[in-house]
Amino acid sequence: MSDHVPRIFKVCLTGGPGAGKTAVAEVMRRQFKDKVYVVPESATVLYSGGFERARDFAEQFHVQRAIFEVQRQQEELADLRTNESEQIKVILCDRGTMDFAAYWRGSKDEFLFDASTSTGDELGRYDLLIHMETPGGEDYDSDTRIRSEDISKALELDRSIAEAWVKHPNRVFVRSRSSFIEKVEEVISIISDRVGLRNSNEQDITSHSRVAD
Repeated sequence: MSDHVPRIFKVCLTGGPGAGKTAVAEVMRRQFKDKVYVVPESATVLYSGGFERARDFAEQFHVQRAIFEVQRQQEELADLRTNESEQIKVILCDRGTMDFAAYWRGSKDEFLFDASTSTGDELGRYDLLIHMETPGGEDYDSDTRIRSEDISKALELDRSIAEAWVKHPNRVFVRSRSSFIEKVEEVISIISDRVGLRNSNEQDITSHSRVAD
């Protein structure tokens, strides 16, 4: 990694379902307050507002394109808002634009061409990429009220997402473990050490409830 840290550091949290991305984003929002700007997962933004899930391959393009564009527009809005702030040090993205490749079954290059971009451009959006591994076995949260994927599909998506980001120059892979709290603490430590963040909220991480992603 380069030693140069931009004034506002953009971090992408990625990984399969149930990895803990949204939990990390929420804990960082609470611990670092006005130093971190969180960009929420675009799929959740859309689906929670009533956007229809794809029923077949023909519909999948439109759904993934909508998620992709909402992600990009949310990040551009974050850029505008954080440029006006002297306090914000990190833009933290709950998923990134290249995650679409794990859900889209067509040609990745054709998808990107249609969106007037490229793999290189999308990889270059993020100063640091942290892949949080989806847990296997009993550690996977299979609550269907939260997510639609069973454990087999979740692990498949985790592998596909890792492949989509494999060329990112600053990628850190965080393995799952029996202690979810330790996993969250590791991710937060990676980000805070890289950027030089200091906790503005002295509450311990264990005081926060787990937020599913």
